[in-house]
Amino acid sequence: MGRWARVWNVALEHHDASDVDGFGSRYARAREAQMEEWSDEIVEISNNGKLDPQDRRVRIDTKKWLMSKLAPKRYGDKLTLAGDPVAPLLHERQLDEVISSLSEPELAALERFAQERFKGDRATDD
Repeated sequence: MGRWARVWNVALEHHDASDVDGFGSRYARAREAQMEEWSDEIVEISNNGKLDPQDRRVRIDTKKWLMSKLAPKRYGDKLTLAGDPVAPLLHERQLDEVISSLSEPELAALERFAQERFKGDRATDD
């Protein structure tokens, strides 16, 4: 059994939700410290002029990739999605403002659309 498998086995065996300062919290703090150490190493690697540029890039990219997988909330790619509770996208316009900006042909088309939609909704309810 590898050393990480042993660590996880110990973590699972001694897991106690009421133990706030138990193994899980110590492990999480150790991982955070590791991420800080790796970020410092990335800076050192990038400033090391003795390394081949390709070697620097590979070393940096490897650490960045690992960091993004081990701590995705902090180091992962940031995606903005609609409906994200932390950063919701809002596109608000007042309905009156939208309707008042429509031309007569657009209003007529909207009314036809709404009537057809209403007929379709009533047909599926029956």
